[in-house]
Amino acid sequence: MDTQYAFLVAAPVLGLALDALLQTVACRLTKARRLYRTVILGFLVGLLTTGIVSALALSGMDGLSRRDWWSFLVFNLAASAALGYGYFQFISLNVNSLRIRVLKEIALAGGAKSTESLLALYDADDIIRVRLDRLTKAGDLVYRDGRYYGGRPFFLTVGKALEVAKYIVLGRGSRLGQDRHQCTV
Repeated sequence: MDTQYAFLVAAPVLGLALDALLQTVACRLTKARRLYRTVILGFLVGLLTTGIVSALALSGMDGLSRRDWWSFLVFNLAASAALGYGYFQFISLNVNSLRIRVLKEIALAGGAKSTESLLALYDADDIIRVRLDRLTKAGDLVYRDGRYYGGRPFFLTVGKALEVAKYIVLGRGSRLGQDRHQCTV
């Protein structure tokens, strides 16, 4: 009986460990070309692992009502999802955050850097050009007749899923688009 409780408590952590391991291996195998797909793959495997380990642990516990059984399972799946969300946010810091890169540049320059040199490194037009090029090459955007059109919906679907997760966790969605004239970094 004690073993089942230990596995029940450890299930979300085991799920997170498999999530991180699988995502890291998949990312290396794809040479980081499919970061978000590897994150989703790892997340789903971690969630599945949590569900299986939890269900096995719960099935070995005598005297649990059906309601308690499902409550424990749902709780562990929610905990696993929260850990997976936290893991995604952690790995996204280095990949997507311009703020972190600017702070690193300042630190590497001895603690100070002029506005002009930072603006030269992070020219908004260049950043947008690089992102548009990356999205076009990946097929997420299509460039035709001087205009960009939506391509594969995968990246947009991931963004919408993250928006829902952010709303569930933080009680609000993204601030992007709320006021298009005031965008802060």
